[in-house]
Amino acid sequence: MSIQYYHHGRFRVAGGVIPEAVTAYCTYGDPKNPCIVFPTCYGGKLDSE
Repeated sequence: MSIQYYHHGRFRVAGGVIPEAVTAYCTYGDPKNPCIVFPTCYGGKLDSE
């Protein structure tokens, strides 16, 4: 499992803007048809072990 990052840049949310928003995610399964799993809470962390 490797953690990957998607950089959104400025990301508008209710109540303001996140200036440098980043989504961390892991992929599982066949690379041609992977399943992407990531936390849905703010400030969540992916376990890299």
